[in-house]
Amino acid sequence: MNESNNKITIIGLGGSGCSIVRYLENNYKFKGNVKIIGSDSAKCGMYDCKNKLPLERVFPIYKMVRNVIENDCKYFYDGLCCIGCNGNKTLGEYSAVCKYDDIKNELEGVNKLILTSVLGGGTGSGAIKVFVKIGQELGINVYCMVSKPCNFFGKKYLDLAEESISELVKLNGEVIECDIFDDKSKKVSQYLKSGDVNMSKKIVETFLKEYIEC
Repeated sequence: MNESNNKITIIGLGGSGCSIVRYLENNYKFKGNVKIIGSDSAKCGMYDCKNKLPLERVFPIYKMVRNVIENDCKYFYDGLCCIGCNGNKTLGEYSAVCKYDDIKNELEGVNKLILTSVLGGGTGSGAIKVFVKIGQELGINVYCMVSKPCNFFGKKYLDLAEESISELVKLNGEVIECDIFDDKSKKVSQYLKSGDVNMSKKIVETFLKEYIEC
């Protein structure tokens, strides 16, 4: 296949995935057949991604505020825009299922799909399965470049990440697990930033070296 016709899409899922995407956008310039997208259930997660694919906003407290939202109370609605799936991967999966048609339309004509996330949170851990299934339905070569979270997030998040990786393997997807948090002496913010840098480098080295514009 001619390189110019080989459409590649990289999608960062959840807050961590969007953070990786932002680093890619800000530090590399790719040829026109490469598209980079941030996708999250929380509006703020995608705040400065150049390309956005919003997922449905769902969260455990939705029923508690449902009447307020339906009455179009902007104060509460804006406050809730930054609440994602609160570590619930069932809600994360639902947030993507609700946007099935939007995801499918975005992926039409794509030859290679690279999904990236630090698993363990609700949106990334749940939504990534839906993206894999849609990509497979469309005959796209799908790759999941993922990482487990930092140890300081705790056992709950680490267990959820392990569970999500097992589910991806069962889908017969290409799962590339990366160890991206390599300096435990840094402050938390620096530690997380190092994850964005390392995952971005791994994505570029594995898939995109020939697509970088000089």
